[in-house]
Amino acid sequence: MGFTTIAWFSMNKDVDGNGMGVTTADLPFEVAVSAPYTNSPDYSSLLQSQLSYNTSAHETSGNVGEIKCLMNDATADPTNPMRGMQPGSYGSITFMIKPKITGTYTIHFDIAAVGYHAEFETDNAGALQPNILKNTTVNGESVPVFYSLADYAELQSGIISELEAISSPTPEQREKLASAREDVANSPKASRFLKGHILFFENWSSSTKYYSDFIDPEIGFDRTYTFTADDVAGTMTAARTEELTVTLYWIWPNTFAQIVLDNGNTYLNERDAAMFGSTQPAISGQTPREKMIAYIASHSDLFFESTNAVFSDTIDPDSGEVTETAASKIAALIAGLSSNPDDIVPLNNGYNNSDQIIGENVQILFTEITASVP
Repeated sequence: MGFTTIAWFSMNKDVDGNGMGVTTADLPFEVAVSAPYTNSPDYSSLLQSQLSYNTSAHETSGNVGEIKCLMNDATADPTNPMRGMQPGSYGSITFMIKPKITGTYTIHFDIAAVGYHAEFETDNAGALQPNILKNTTVNGESVPVFYSLADYAELQSGIISELEAISSPTPEQREKLASAREDVANSPKASRFLKGHILFFENWSSSTKYYSDFIDPEIGFDRTYTFTADDVAGTMTAARTEELTVTLYWIWPNTFAQIVLDNGNTYLNERDAAMFGSTQPAISGQTPREKMIAYIASHSDLFFESTNAVFSDTIDPDSGEVTETAASKIAALIAGLSSNPDDIVPLNNGYNNSDQIIGENVQILFTEITASVP
């Protein structure tokens, strides 16, 4: 199954619109979601009319292999159609498993945030219309301008080859060439940074607002269920219905400080609340924050864009050997924040720089979850 988020990024890193979709293969269960698009008619129209998504189905069954609905964005503003998913946004995804066959099954879930390039129309006053994609003609048919980041980078590579072959380019052609080169360089970066900036968790506390059970996008997570005859017949109790309902929690941290600092720290304000607390219990020897920090240290390429030496390995100029890894430097920097609080600055800057690359290169975002039964 796949959950889909439609998003538009403005020049100040805002993202507009969010949605969710679900697809299933031949599995021993179906998936159901609540009524889609109840709070975003603009994006319902975009999905239905221009991206050919069926927004009427709420449950997979028979020949219905895909369903779509909005993700719950707790920060959405229904009065502002240009305000949607962006750094600082958070919310949840909820769906229900509906068993078809009795038996015990371990369901494995993988998760990925996938970015796309798209171009939108403007109205007569020049204001962007994020619910109307620009169209182009392909083989005599009008289709929306909508590419995966990989396809868009390949398209720009072709443009670069054409422009580099021009002996005396005009100023406009030189500008287009520079823009294409930047797109080719940054599209794969944006794709990579999405994995470290939109974070998913299995649990969130409504009282403390802390997250736990981080979902590693490279590993995913498992849930094991024993489907009973009552489950298959659809006559399960309310408590059993709750057991078969899956809720995941997502957040796009506005600053890196939210991940590593406690509430009350001078580098955190009320809007950018801490994602973790020092009092959270350890699981398998690590608190939720410690687990997240360990992941960041070993996957710094998903979180930071910076020329600061802390984000790259230190190499001996004579031997060419690595004398200190970026992972160890980042981990040490984070560990020393209690005595050197200003060391959060390069971390925040590197995180914000990568946010900027996402914002400049991603216009539509699909956050996909796939389910399989090994």
